[in-house]
Amino acid sequence: MRVLETSENKYSLFIMNEYFNNIDISKEKDLEKLLTKIMLNLKNDYDLKLSGLYLVEIYINEKVGAFIYIEKTDTFIQYRDIDLKIKIFRNSKFYFKTESFEVLEDMNNIYFYNEYYYIDTDELDNILIYLENGELILCDDINIEEGIKIK
Repeated sequence: MRVLETSENKYSLFIMNEYFNNIDISKEKDLEKLLTKIMLNLKNDYDLKLSGLYLVEIYINEKVGAFIYIEKTDTFIQYRDIDLKIKIFRNSKFYFKTESFEVLEDMNNIYFYNEYYYIDTDELDNILIYLENGELILCDDINIEEGIKIK
């Protein structure tokens, strides 16, 4: 699990698909276990006092992993109470983003947009070998089709 951004009441995380090996998030109990583990990790790693209502959005790409956005929207009087409102988006499209064309030059369907090169993660066989040269992003964050298709 990698925490991408944090602010006082917002957290953005990315989890590789290996994290989901024994978890079926379509089952309520499995999803509850996953989110409990994530919330406890956030609490311990960032010394947070968790309580209140949290909106959780989970964007899943079976091949790559999941982006999870957590936002606190309300505080409860009882300091130990936590309530989660969860939205799951399956089959989400992720892109690999890099500054270096050389990393992707042997690939097809490469886009150049806002000074970066992008490729759909479905085009990559092993995403792990690319991560040191760029980052994964959620398709909803940008519209690369507005860019230039290189090849």
